[in-house]
Amino acid sequence: MDHGHTTPSPAYPGAPSPASASKPLQIIHLERRREDSLVVRNALEAEGLRCEILRVESRDEFLAAIKECRFDLVVADFFEPTLEGLELLRVVREIAPELLVIFFVADIKRELSDQAALAGAVGIVLKFDPVRLATAVLDALALNRVRAGQIFERVTLGDTELRLRKIAKSLGQAFWSVDARTGELLFANAEFKSLLGLPPHQLAQRRVKLVEFVHAEDRERVAQALGVEARTSEFQTEFRLAGADGETRWVWARMFPVLERGTLVRLAGTCEDITRRKT
Repeated sequence: MDHGHTTPSPAYPGAPSPASASKPLQIIHLERRREDSLVVRNALEAEGLRCEILRVESRDEFLAAIKECRFDLVVADFFEPTLEGLELLRVVREIAPELLVIFFVADIKRELSDQAALAGAVGIVLKFDPVRLATAVLDALALNRVRAGQIFERVTLGDTELRLRKIAKSLGQAFWSVDARTGELLFANAEFKSLLGLPPHQLAQRRVKLVEFVHAEDRERVAQALGVEARTSEFQTEFRLAGADGETRWVWARMFPVLERGTLVRLAGTCEDITRRKT
């Protein structure tokens, strides 16, 4: 067991949210290779994310640590022999369901990636591309704030545009929202417009629906997600965007219902470009 800089603090009721300005991110890393933990630390600190990493090498060490200490995030090799990825997710759900899990792997088949996402993994990053770790961690922390009700809280309609712009800026990635009734795009930041292959001003010129930009082979599935799954809880999926510039881009999307005074009014989400991983 490698404690890194310090040992994470014991769990306690009402503990502050992760990655606050005064506290480093508490990470438990299930990984046998010490050098991989150094890669994780360096990748996060290069992007200004302060962290304290406890490296553990086995199922027993992992279970003991998450029972005794409070962590913000799990980073794990999906193929750890003593605690493979899907079993790790099951254990985390039982012992510490608030924990976010990111897999840092050399390679993984799409089927396993999909199963991990459905089981609750918030990110999968390949070891050959560690610079993506910081983005995955920031996205995971934003997702945690969504779960905690700190982002999509009830707002008046007049506040919608301003609040969505602030959220998009804080996430630093592709962000969108659609009308829950019509499916029309209400907001898209510059990063999402880029994924759609559009110049920054074009969406303002006409009403468009998100599904119009979804690849024909994925459109029915995404439309169902927008019409059913994402209306009641957080929903994650991957699909292709058929950009207006002729480019096809694979994205990993997380969708959330947005309520105002108890009524569903919007669906919002983030998108990560995973084209490189899929091709």
